[in-house]
Amino acid sequence: MKLLISATLVTGLLLFIACKKDPPTLNEQLEGNWRVVYYDFYGSSIPEYIKNGIAFKSEGPTKGTIFWSEHRDLGGTKDTVSGPYTLNENTKTMHIKWKNLIYAYGMTKGKDYLFSLSQDSLTLTWPDTFSNTLIYTQTMRAVRD
Repeated sequence: MKLLISATLVTGLLLFIACKKDPPTLNEQLEGNWRVVYYDFYGSSIPEYIKNGIAFKSEGPTKGTIFWSEHRDLGGTKDTVSGPYTLNENTKTMHIKWKNLIYAYGMTKGKDYLFSLSQDSLTLTWPDTFSNTLIYTQTMRAVRD
C-alpha cells in the first residue's frame, strides 16, 4: 500500500513538473507601459524636453488599445491620444486607428506600423506618404518602463 501511494505521489509530481506554461502571446508581451527613448521625426531626434510614453492594454489575443502621451517640460503641456489596434504576427504589423485626428493627420481608416519586439525593447517603423508617394520613414524605439 505504501508503495502504491509513493508511486502515485511521484507520478503526480513528475506530471506537475512536466507541465509547461504556454509562452505569452505577442499581445501579452506588449501589454504595459513603455518609455520612448528614440524617435526619428523626419531625420531629427525629438528634443530632450519632450518625453513620450506608450501604454498597451490587451483586449484579446490580437487586439487592444494603445495610449500615447507626450509631455513637454517647457510650458508643462501634455497631450494624450489613444486608439484601438490589431496585430498581425505573420506580417509583423500593427494597425492603429487613432481617435485624435491631429495625430492621425486626417487618416480616418488608420495606419499600419511595422513592429519589432524583443524582451523589453519595442521598435515601430512607419512610412509617411502623400498621394501614395513615400515622403519619409519614421522610427521610434521604446523600452519597458
